[in-house]
Amino acid sequence: MKIRKLVSDFPTGFLNQLSWQYVATLSVVIFGFVHTIMIAGKLGAASLGVIALGASVTTIIAQFFNLNMKSAIIRYVTIFLSKGKPDTAIAILTSCILINLIAATLFFLLVFAAAPFLNDLLIRSTEGVSVIRIYSIVLISEMFLSDSILGYIRIRHALSVFAIGQLISSVLRLAVTYIGLFHFQMGLMFVVITTASTSFLTFSILLAALSRLLPLKKFLVKTAPWRDPDVNAMIPEMKTFVRNNYLTGLLTIPGKELDINLLGFFTTVENIGVYKIAKNFISSIWAITDPIHLVIYPECAKFWANNDRAGLLYFIKKVSGFLLVFSLFVIVGSSPAVSYVVQLFMGDEFSKAGTLFIIMVSSIVIWIPLLWAYPIFLTAGRTDLALKASLAHSILSALLYVFFIARFGVIGAAIAYAVNAGLIACLQYYLISRNSILQLTSTRNASIKG
Repeated sequence: MKIRKLVSDFPTGFLNQLSWQYVATLSVVIFGFVHTIMIAGKLGAASLGVIALGASVTTIIAQFFNLNMKSAIIRYVTIFLSKGKPDTAIAILTSCILINLIAATLFFLLVFAAAPFLNDLLIRSTEGVSVIRIYSIVLISEMFLSDSILGYIRIRHALSVFAIGQLISSVLRLAVTYIGLFHFQMGLMFVVITTASTSFLTFSILLAALSRLLPLKKFLVKTAPWRDPDVNAMIPEMKTFVRNNYLTGLLTIPGKELDINLLGFFTTVENIGVYKIAKNFISSIWAITDPIHLVIYPECAKFWANNDRAGLLYFIKKVSGFLLVFSLFVIVGSSPAVSYVVQLFMGDEFSKAGTLFIIMVSSIVIWIPLLWAYPIFLTAGRTDLALKASLAHSILSALLYVFFIARFGVIGAAIAYAVNAGLIACLQYYLISRNSILQLTSTRNASIKG
């Protein structure tokens, strides 16, 4: 199948937005990749392990406060804009942002108070308390503030400003960290503070982009969204959507953050630092695929809002074919490259990271072609099924991590990671097929059930 055939007939603006999303994501991936290698080479595995544990435990706590309002913004703002009700759409956006601000405040207060206990439990470092508290600031910027604004920016197809801003922030973080580490002999805390500062720079750029798309007078709309009869009629669905999406987010914790936290009980921070390098390479692959995932959802939402069922199915099948080819290129090219880079730039202390990466990358041929599965749940309003998939995956993931890490340490964590990555994609595909959300066997007579 020719590449031109695979990418033809995508919706207007899809490839443009995907391109800008890749600019933003690759900025983070490439410069973040160099940033991590630089920290590992200069500060060593132990310091990298402290940073990894501090960031991981803080992320787990943040997930309990993150209602994932970005998904609600994309779904419901799109619906009311398509109905010709911009004031109602903006009122929904404002409400979602305010909810995230309240959640961010509660999250920060809890982490600030609990940091000494968390350090004694997991990190056991003199700098652990400060690392945890500063990373809570990073997550407030990235998970609560920036994420809400990004939801509206994606709807408006205005990713170019964000992409350029992300590039500037990533370059600046790398440059400042390099100068601090190699010219002024700064340490771990300097690295963490620099990360927090540049994350707020990205948020500031997003806020500026939002102000251009939505003047302050329109943003501070006085109409409460629930006063609109259409919104009032949808409130039960909205509550269900947000609740199920929130619970689904919680259930992703074992698959994303449990590994490093469990390793904190079973091994040293040096081994965690080595595992973090391998996971950093894998996270780069996730990050490379994130633009596809993030751009797919708004496009699916438009097909759904326009009741174009056959168009949605055709779009999904083309995306799947393209992603399968993409995943094969990634797995063949990345495995030898990672081992070479680790040995060249980080030395023998991190030599095991190449082996860990090869284990972890093996499942991408399963989950990359199915990146569209979760956006389909959101598009169809079937967050209940997404929740079921996440619940099953969460239980199985936790069991796999506990078993393999307790028996095999970091090698076991890598094995469990690979299995878990493919498992969630298979569960989502199974539920989509079983519940006839999307008829996957024929482009004719396609049907979608809400």
